Amino acid sequence: MYLPRTIGTDSNDEGSANILGVLDPMRVLSIGVAIRFFCLSFYTPFILIYLHSGLGLPYVTAGLYLSLPSVAALIFPILGGGLTDRVGRRQLVILSLAAEACGIATFAVGIHFAALVGIIGGLFAARAAGNLGSPSVSAYIADVTSSARRAVGFGWLRSAQNLGFTLGVAAGGGLLLVLSFGQLAVLATLIAACGVLFSAVLLPDSPHDRTLAESRKLALQETSGNWGNSVTGPQGIARSFRAPLRALRHDRTLLLFWVTSCFLWMLIWQFAYAVPAFASSGLGLAYVYIGSALALNGAVPVLTQVPLTKALTGRAMTRVGLWGILAYTIAFFGMGLEGVVRVLVIPVLFVLVIVMTLGENLVSVPLFTLPMNIAPKAERGAYAGAMTTAGGVGSIVVPSLTGFALGFEATPLVTWAILVLPVVPVAVLLPMVRSRVSPASNKI
Repeated sequence: MYLPRTIGTDSNDEGSANILGVLDPMRVLSIGVAIRFFCLSFYTPFILIYLHSGLGLPYVTAGLYLSLPSVAALIFPILGGGLTDRVGRRQLVILSLAAEACGIATFAVGIHFAALVGIIGGLFAARAAGNLGSPSVSAYIADVTSSARRAVGFGWLRSAQNLGFTLGVAAGGGLLLVLSFGQLAVLATLIAACGVLFSAVLLPDSPHDRTLAESRKLALQETSGNWGNSVTGPQGIARSFRAPLRALRHDRTLLLFWVTSCFLWMLIWQFAYAVPAFASSGLGLAYVYIGSALALNGAVPVLTQVPLTKALTGRAMTRVGLWGILAYTIAFFGMGLEGVVRVLVIPVLFVLVIVMTLGENLVSVPLFTLPMNIAPKAERGAYAGAMTTAGGVGSIVVPSLTGFALGFEATPLVTWAILVLPVVPVAVLLPMVRSRVSPASNKI
């Protein structure tokens, strides 16, 4: 994957260029993200199917169990968002990757012993760690890119995520033909460990990190002998936790877009739950075809996200988001119709996956870039933390919503009519967001 050696930096972000003389920050970050998503997509798209077919749980029950780890997404992004502004981007990225690897290892042990407590506990730990570090990634990108190039920077991030997802889900779906799900989880643990090592060795500090380092000695002196009031002490943790909540409370535009994003994530998360589950039980497809469809979902953004973002330069991000939910609506009703007619199932599924993925490409532009454009520079982590919880809300609701909708599997059009409902509030809320942000902040 090609990444530009430099992405325009702010004038006061001097030194955000490559400090290692080998790889620049965006390239290292993107490769690290690709490794992480390769690891996660090894097993995540197949968990609901495993709980249903491997452990014999009904879809509704399995969906409820999978909602439990997602609770972490309501808490840890808030803490991570506040901490990254106070502790640093790089430090929290590496810490969260290491903790995530431990969570995946716990999940693998749970799979080996068919212990539901270990499976859900490991998923919770991995999800908590990932959500703790997620705001740091967004804030890191905002630190090393100028406002004019930020949407492209997030485009490269999404390309890296989907490159990892494409390779991971294709490899995972293929390896499930010869490996057990437990063996697949062990392999995912080893890949996660490699990702930690890569980022620990090569990821440089962001400009924000260097600013913090310069002031850290003074801060340590001021809190010397008063651990409770330090960054990692109880009062410091409390202040970090409150920062994203304070941003939501005081910035009504951020709050409005946060609500909008919750519904957008309910659409995006369907690809991890509804699509593979419906393709398996509703369309009767084997793992290899499901894995190929999911891999296609990852491959399309790798090839199209950055060119598409560049082509949309000058457009209002909120309008682009509306185009995205239109694509989702077409794809979701197409899935329901295909479940009824069952004609050319595999090629039709692939076409609908492409349409759905283009919708995801479009909604991702405002979803990731707009919050960073309206965030004060010193509070980018807090804003990113607040917005990450929107994805958490979506990940909590979607497994149960999917389980409920699949209860109408005999009538696929009803199933997908339920799953497409989040487009309605998005269509109402996005124009309201547009009226509250400046044209410059809303422009790609």
